[in-house]
Amino acid sequence: MNPTTQTCEMEYDFALIVGGVSELTSAVEDALFQAGCDDATVSMQYGRLYIEFRRSAVSLEDAIVSAIHDVRKAKIGAEVLRVDTIVRGLQHQ
Repeated sequence: MNPTTQTCEMEYDFALIVGGVSELTSAVEDALFQAGCDDATVSMQYGRLYIEFRRSAVSLEDAIVSAIHDVRKAKIGAEVLRVDTIVRGLQHQ
């Protein structure tokens, strides 16, 4: 990276729809939080775990990839089925 190039992080809003978790328990929430999903809101929708993120990153792709990594790191048996992009990005000042 060029030292004079400045990277600007933005906040991206998106959701991961997750299978493999049948019930939202405090243990699931705690595991996700400890794995780095402290910027997410977790709920169950239509029998699937729905994890809404507002994550700062250089790109939307970086934000999504890091969120998927954190969900896997939680070791709750989760499988990311789909990504829903809610808002493209909000400038982080």
